[in-house]
Amino acid sequence: MKDSKSYDRLSGLLLFLGVIEGVRPFINKALGWDSSFLCLPMYLPSPFWWIASAGVIVFSATLIIWLDVAKKRRFPEKSE
Repeated sequence: MKDSKSYDRLSGLLLFLGVIEGVRPFINKALGWDSSFLCLPMYLPSPFWWIASAGVIVFSATLIIWLDVAKKRRFPEKSE
């Protein structure tokens, strides 16, 4: 990646996917909403949707942290 903004864009995409696919199913089930647009774990049966959602949250958080470390290593002068 050529500039630090590309790391930021990728981190933003991962945050968006983590919220949509990881956090939103828990909110939908807690509030009784049946909206499953862009929310793939909602199509799974009951014991598996929360495992998939929790996995997405952990996976996206891990990748966001990894990208932040890689950005700071690649562009040390721009890290704050």
